[in-house]
Amino acid sequence: MSSKAFNHLGTFPRQPVLSSSHLSNDHLSFEYILSILHLADLHIDIECKLGSNAYHSRPVCCHDGIPKPGELGARFWGDYHTYFLTKIYSCVGDHEPTPSGLFPTDNISWLYSNLASQ
Repeated sequence: MSSKAFNHLGTFPRQPVLSSSHLSNDHLSFEYILSILHLADLHIDIECKLGSNAYHSRPVCCHDGIPKPGELGARFWGDYHTYFLTKIYSCVGDHEPTPSGLFPTDNISWLYSNLASQ
């Protein structure tokens, strides 16, 4: 296995592994904090152009066009403003407004109002 981990931006050295002697409170050093990058469900679009128009009605973002004055162009990773052209409906269960294992209160309209405004 390689001694380097790979990400989109390049390589970075692996962090040192903690030994049991580093786990006691009086020996723990912040230089041994582990950094983790978790990327999931990636959809790579090689035609995405940095700075292109991100506000449009097409199903694919950031391929071409110039943003209107005062609007930001597409960022390096694209833009979330136009990913969802159809309305997304939220779904909640009876446990959403309260901690797990407790019965919900009679008044949870605040939750439904919040979901409707999204």
